[in-house]
Amino acid sequence: GRRLDVTIAATADELAGAAELVKGKANGLPVAIIRGMAHLVGDLDVPGAQALIRPAADDLFRLGTAEAYAEGFEAALDNCVRCHGRDGMGRSPLTPVIAGQNEAYLVESLRAYAAHERPGGFMSVPAVAADPALWPRLARHFAGQPWPRHPDPPAAAAGRRIAERGVPQRAVPACLSCHDGRRDPAYPRLDGQRRDYLEAQLRLFHAGKRAGTRYAQVMTRAAKGLTE
Repeated sequence: GRRLDVTIAATADELAGAAELVKGKANGLPVAIIRGMAHLVGDLDVPGAQALIRPAADDLFRLGTAEAYAEGFEAALDNCVRCHGRDGMGRSPLTPVIAGQNEAYLVESLRAYAAHERPGGFMSVPAVAADPALWPRLARHFAGQPWPRHPDPPAAAAGRRIAERGVPQRAVPACLSCHDGRRDPAYPRLDGQRRDYLEAQLRLFHAGKRAGTRYAQVMTRAAKGLTE
């Protein structure tokens, strides 16, 4: 809310009555109005006013903050849902599955997108629009969705060997040495992730264009040894 600088002349009795009236009528008002009233009541420069109506100001500000938090979360979630779906399964082959993804990884990704440290095209827009205080709750929502399980395609055998053993002669470590889902919550889960999305990310790492998150340099080195 924006602070309101005003000068008001009133008696203590009038101020006390106004405070009670405001408290009684606050429920259901738009958040911006509630927060504005809270600042207004709190900023009154009248002798004796603070002791009489400061509790009302505090109550109003808490009410406005709680409602703003709820409204802000729903708006931020709506932005996520446009591409990822409420279930986190994604709406296109190149949209990553974030259902069941590690919460710490999702928070770190939002931070990197919002700071423009991780290139993501339009992902920076909703990340910047969301209050950073909401990132953990957004991450928790999607982390709490069921992680998908897909049957392995026939061509998965070669990929499984790399995932389990790596390619030592090319300095490519085993994918599961980090991405087994148990090592570090900051590492993303990969099993069940979309093939097209994973391939696109590996190409970006290989080209040195995927950066910004805490362990991006590790993946950049690992992807350099991969070939078509």
